[in-house]
Parts: sequence; C-alpha cells; structure tokens
Amino acid sequence: MKTTITDLICEYLEHLKDRRYSPHTLDSYGRDLRLFTEITGANYLEDITPAAGEAFLAELRRRRLASATIQRRIAALRSFGAWLVNERWLLKNPVDSIRPPNVRRTLQRVLSEEELRRELDALPAETLAEQRDAAILEVLYGSGIRVAELVGLNLGDMQISWMRGDDAAPNLREMTLMIKVLGKGAKERVIPAGAHAATAVLRYLVSRRIPPRSMFSAETALFVNASGGRLTARSIQRIVGARLKRGGRVTPHMLRHSFATHMLNRGADLRAIQDLLGHESLSTTQLYTHSTARRLIEVHAKAHPRARRRPNEAL
Repeated sequence: MKTTITDLICEYLEHLKDRRYSPHTLDSYGRDLRLFTEITGANYLEDITPAAGEAFLAELRRRRLASATIQRRIAALRSFGAWLVNERWLLKNPVDSIRPPNVRRTLQRVLSEEELRRELDALPAETLAEQRDAAILEVLYGSGIRVAELVGLNLGDMQISWMRGDDAAPNLREMTLMIKVLGKGAKERVIPAGAHAATAVLRYLVSRRIPPRSMFSAETALFVNASGGRLTARSIQRIVGARLKRGGRVTPHMLRHSFATHMLNRGADLRAIQDLLGHESLSTTQLYTHSTARRLIEVHAKAHPRARRRPNEAL
C-alpha cells in the first residue's frame, strides 16, 4: 500500500513538534502543505515533482497573495522536501529549485524608550493578574525573547541574583534575572532580562505563594492563567495589546524590535544582540541597524552646523 502525502505531512509535523516548534508555526506549516496537495492534486510521494512545485507557485501568484505569504508557503514546501530527503523517502528534494518572489524586509514600528518607560512604570500591579501581566511585559522588553519562548518558560528556567551592599543586605536595585530559553530548532540560550524584570517576576511569584526555596527548581509553568494552566501565545498577545494601548496597538513582536533597537542605540555590539535574540544569521539582526541609522541621520541633521545647506546657498 502506498504511503500518502497526508501521512507524511503528519509525520513531518510531529518531527517539528519534537524540535519544539511553536503551535502557531505547526498550524501554518500544516495549512500550507495541505494547500499544496489541494492545488496540485498530489496524493502520493511520486506526485511531489518540480512541475507540481511550479504549478503551486503559479496558482499562489494567480490568487495575488502577498509576497510574504507566498514566500512562507514555498518555504514550508521546500522544508518538507528537505525532510523527505533526510528521512530517505527521496534521494533529492524535487522542490528545492522553486523560488518565490523576493520580499522587502521591513521592521515593525518601534516604541521610543520614553514611551515604553512611561507605559511600563504606569502599569497597575495590585491583583495577581496585574502582577503577572506586568512581569510578562517586563520580561518581553527586558530580554527581547519571542512569544513562543516566553510561553515555554518554567520556574526552573530562571535565576534571580543581586549584588550585596556594604551591610551584606541585598541591593534590590542591582537584581538580575537570567532566563534559560529554548528557541527555534530546540536551540538553548541563557540571557539576562534586567532588574525591572527581576522585580516584577519576584513580586508575581510571591503573590502566587510559591515557597522561595522551591521557586526556581520546579518544572512548573512561569506564567499561568486563573485555572493554573500555562498561558498560550494568543493569551500573551491579548495581554500585551490590552496593557499597552496608547499610540495604537502594541504587539509582543514590537517589544522585541524595541529591545533590539534601544540596545543598538545605546552602543550594544551587533553580535551580542544576535546572541540575545537567538538569530541564526547576522543579516537578520542587521535589519535593526536601519532604524538606528535613521536616528543618527536625524540627530546629525539637527546638531551639526554643516549638515544642511541654506536655502539661498549656491551649490
């Protein structure tokens, strides 16, 4: 009996799940691959051909989908083909040569440092839910991690430490939160989140009545809902949008962009930011230099006496 593409797609998605891909990514890949089978009529392994891949791309273009959408769907198909080769279902990836349209990569809106400072300092923190939400926002902005990485955080992934003053008492202003993150491709990294995130997380955990001695050893979700279950990515998005409402809708990804841009503006090394963000390629991190360059041009234009020519000045 022939193995169907549908069965292989299920195996492939299980493989991605084992590699800790986010539920959102799994849903997207599943939809994209099922769409390929619907458009091309591919049912079995031998139906995955270069011609089928080109037909899929042509139909996506005919539907006038956004270039980014087409690129994502072709990337899902090519990744599936590569997995089939790795699993020895195929000798060669038949859709590896399919090239989607180029996408101009742009950054989302970045919140200013002052804007974020004002918003975060004004967050209510009386109830447990308010304290949890404040901790979520401080961790997202303080570390620049992805939503899926935040959702996967457990109590055992954190370590809070602080400097001690001359009297050997903890100096809470110098607290540091270190978090262990499992990123894309099951790659692990340990990154700092800063004193404000440490304070917010500690306040939230104390209100959750978790014993201090076991606080950082339990394999329990860090951020939970009212029933004690782990928050989902959609819940995090709703929380961020509800708590940071001024100046338009704010998303978790905007906090990640703001984190990287503000770090660059203050002189952080680009490769260090690459490590903090968990980018595989430095070219991805270099996107943030464009907004930084624009800021420097504006500062230079305002401050330097010869940055602009006078209206009546001869060229």
